[in-house]
Amino acid sequence: VVHLPALNVRVLRRIGDEVWAGTDGGIGVFTLDATPVRQYRPADGLPSAPITDIVTGVNGQVWVSSEGNGIARRNADGTWTGFAAPAAGNNFLSNQVRALAHDGANLWVGTAAGLSIFSEASSTFVFPVTTQGGQLPDIRVNDLALANGSVFVATPQGVAVRSPANQWSTLRRATGGWPSSTGSDFARTIAHDGTHLWIALADSARQPKGAL
Repeated sequence: VVHLPALNVRVLRRIGDEVWAGTDGGIGVFTLDATPVRQYRPADGLPSAPITDIVTGVNGQVWVSSEGNGIARRNADGTWTGFAAPAAGNNFLSNQVRALAHDGANLWVGTAAGLSIFSEASSTFVFPVTTQGGQLPDIRVNDLALANGSVFVATPQGVAVRSPANQWSTLRRATGGWPSSTGSDFARTIAHDGTHLWIALADSARQPKGAL
């Protein structure tokens, strides 16, 4: 515990041959046998807010999101670059970032106001994804998953799916996405195992302990 920047660990990710532990006060980095390696704190370039997610990018980069102060990228040379509203531009929807996913071409940024997208090709945030045109059923993004060229977006009103052809649809009870007996469309977190999409649903009157 003494090797962590703060006690409350919110996310654990394997990054190469290391494990990164995101906390309320920064990131603790460990070897695979749990030997402490280093810490990253706001003074090093991290967002000064609880860490919510960590993903690898391209060229040795690592992206980190926070609950209230945007995101940061650790560059290959070890320096950090921060992105936060309003400086990051109108396409960066919110500093409340809940989830990240990287597909090799784009960084998908799930926020409290929709889905922002950082294009590696242009090194800019491109036009975001919201409820406009029925792309998302709810702007509040809870989690993200990628698989087989598709993007899955967990929201309180179901799971939005972007196909490889850039077509959007929504999984929820009314569309046959999952049984009505689950009692909820509120997708808290999701994961894809390469074949199946796993969805953790919030508790409801029909399922007081939630459903999977």
